[in-house]
Amino acid sequence: SETSTFVQTAESIAITCKTFTLDAETVTVTSTKDTKHTSSQKFTVESTQDMALKTSTNLKIEAGAAAEAKAPQVTVKADATLTLESGATAKLDGGGMCEIKGGLVKLN
Repeated sequence: SETSTFVQTAESIAITCKTFTLDAETVTVTSTKDTKHTSSQKFTVESTQDMALKTSTNLKIEAGAAAEAKAPQVTVKADATLTLESGATAKLDGGGMCEIKGGLVKLN
């Protein structure tokens, strides 16, 4: 039979169970050291309102197969340098219009 366990020591709390549900008006999680969330299956984060992902230093997004950003409007802004690079093929398609603008535009 399946059982759940709850183990509390002076240093940690460990919960082992089949399904863990937390329902609250507000949830705050704070860590003074590294934080890691791992799933052996699909991992989903959803919000019915605005969502922000912010770091004081570097942000790295990496996928083993493919990455996609999709919205009615997407803006990518770099305050200094923007580099877009492909190891094989790059494609820019403006659909109806494609505008490239700069003080100096160099094409190959």
